[in-house]
Amino acid sequence: MEVQRMLLDIEKRKEVALHLTKLANDYAYYTLADACRDTGESYSAIRRILRSPNPTVVSLSRVAKVLNVTLDWLLTGEVTDPSWRSEHEEL
Repeated sequence: MEVQRMLLDIEKRKEVALHLTKLANDYAYYTLADACRDTGESYSAIRRILRSPNPTVVSLSRVAKVLNVTLDWLLTGEVTDPSWRSEHEEL
């Protein structure tokens, strides 16, 4: 049950990160597919990670990279206060 709750929280954080990116860049819309295209990640692989009942930390770090947020925030951060990755930060 705890893993399911964590995955629901990750989904909320994903939506917040995409929404705030859309607003910051004055886009009409910004989806996970757009974020994957911008970072060169495979959309289907990222969707598979997000649908997985038990994703690994390494795979979730790929999701964090696509969303341009820190892994710590993606896993445990305050939903309304995202922690953006710096340009030099490695996951």
